[in-house]
Amino acid sequence: MGSCSTSRRHCKKGPTNNECVVQKQNLNNYLENIKFLITKDILQIMLPHILNGERGFDSENQDDFEKYLLQIGHFKNVIDHDFLKQICIDFFTDFNEKYPYFDIGKYKITRLKMTTQEIYDMIRYGENDKLDFWYEDFDRYNKEYIPDEEEEKYLFNYMRVYTTWPISPVVVDNRKLLCKRLGFKNGGKPLHLVEGTHRISYLNRMLEIKIIDPKSEHEILMITET
Repeated sequence: MGSCSTSRRHCKKGPTNNECVVQKQNLNNYLENIKFLITKDILQIMLPHILNGERGFDSENQDDFEKYLLQIGHFKNVIDHDFLKQICIDFFTDFNEKYPYFDIGKYKITRLKMTTQEIYDMIRYGENDKLDFWYEDFDRYNKEYIPDEEEEKYLFNYMRVYTTWPISPVVVDNRKLLCKRLGFKNGGKPLHLVEGTHRISYLNRMLEIKIIDPKSEHEILMITET
């Protein structure tokens, strides 16, 4: 047994076994985060800067969008325009921060159709969260349905009339953990939602209250490996 060279009142009690385990876990988590950040800085690909339309362009203004298409050159012919509007113009920085390993040459963006029931069953958000957090808005608007042109209700009005969305949501095919390879760690499964929380929430609610056919089809944009 070791001895203390100072008086007993100056001796500090060592950590318990449980405290040692917690300290070790905290250290491992810290080192893992450092490793992740260093690797992220070295390997990050992200969307190329030429696609950044956050400053100076309005995705809902057709004239603006035409000018943007002229700016990005050949990319206008290889990337779906709904992806350009939602991601590259509206959320360029946010997308690059969340999916730093996304490489436009390595992954493809495919437009495909899914039924309402498939969307309800398969698309999740964040860490596999169900898309239901805009139900309250939908129910409030739907209680006394009066079509209007308020920006806040534009999406609701559109989907209530046409039973689909005006622009396709963006998802990642996460059945083989693609989100993790893109830098997002886990993500929703089997399909992870990138953009379109209101749209998916509204469609899910419409299905639950039975004002839409479960077999009706809707277009989505899916990020997959080439």
